[in-house]
Amino acid sequence: MSKQNQANVCIITISNVSYKKIFDKVNQSLTEKDVMINFVISDSEPDPLKLNKQILLKILLNVHSTAVITLLGRVVGNTMVFVNASNLKLIGRATYLIMTHVNDTITKEYWKKNFGETETITYEEANAVLFDAIEYLKKHPQQIGEVALSIIRILECLKKNSYISYEEAIRIIETEGLESYLLKHNPSLKP
Repeated sequence: MSKQNQANVCIITISNVSYKKIFDKVNQSLTEKDVMINFVISDSEPDPLKLNKQILLKILLNVHSTAVITLLGRVVGNTMVFVNASNLKLIGRATYLIMTHVNDTITKEYWKKNFGETETITYEEANAVLFDAIEYLKKHPQQIGEVALSIIRILECLKKNSYISYEEAIRIIETEGLESYLLKHNPSLKP
């Protein structure tokens, strides 16, 4: 399927079989841009449940998914801000991200100097804005995450001391992106 979509293939194997044996079997279907990584784990240590192999594979898949999400621009600083808040754990994470990014921005000298002292938002306030954004995006589907939409709406409302519409927040996301927007309002985020 990935070949039909002109994507490259990465094969990751974790086994006690040498790379050569595995490579010879799949080499016919690989191109020069495809990658094959083989981690050989010795069977000298008892591991009846194969936990070492499973843990290594999970780590590798996490690294890969993090790299892809970063390349897609869904990371700000060291946080993955594109969270699909679809269960309680992810709603909690999304709420925390909103609260953290907003409070980090409004407590910095740049914000205070340009927009005045602003009271930090609570977890409950961030959560209420998140649920409002979730409802809006259900009715008006977009390729925009609830977290980014919530962060920009809150900061713009605090900055202008007035209501801003979802459409205005979406325009900001589409023209600037969340990371650029946050860097502009919180220069301390720069690496």
